[in-house]
Amino acid sequence: FSTEATASISDLALTNVDITGDNTGGLIASNAGTVSDVDVTGDVTGFAQDFGEGTAGGDVGGLAAINTGTITDSSFTGTVDGIGSGLRIFAGGLVGSNGGGISDSSAGGSVSASADTVGLVGGFAGINIGTISDSSSSASNTLSVTTVTDEVGSQIGGFAAANAGTISGSEATGDVSAFVGDFDPEEFETTGS
Repeated sequence: FSTEATASISDLALTNVDITGDNTGGLIASNAGTVSDVDVTGDVTGFAQDFGEGTAGGDVGGLAAINTGTITDSSFTGTVDGIGSGLRIFAGGLVGSNGGGISDSSAGGSVSASADTVGLVGGFAGINIGTISDSSSSASNTLSVTTVTDEVGSQIGGFAAANAGTISGSEATGDVSAFVGDFDPEEFETTGS
């Protein structure tokens, strides 16, 4: 499904998907409805896109690129790859960005992203501003960033790269690695202890 889903999708298994695009998910690009008991396996590759008027970037997830709805009892196993090409990219094993609710779900396999500037890579979610509960990730995560500046930040996490929401009863067991080029530590200020 290539657009936003506002309906219910349930009791579905998709095997060996091979999907490439911008703002891409193995099941749906953007979920604003309800997804339950859906299992997806395969390969998902997402590219960032320049939408003009100062809006640019991309999200990629094994199940959905963006979730603002509800996901329960669902899973993705396979590879998720995000390519920033000069723009920001958020990549996650289940969802790239979560602003909704996710529970009793899992992600496994590998998640990677390459970006010239900003990349967020999480084994389960690239960024979470919603609620995630009783979920897990066994995905191995890799982030490659070409250029680092003090105005933007790239992050990588076993479960979520960035979290401004709520995560409870969840765990991550995969490996995490990051590679940074063109980094001059003298350009950065360090605060705290």
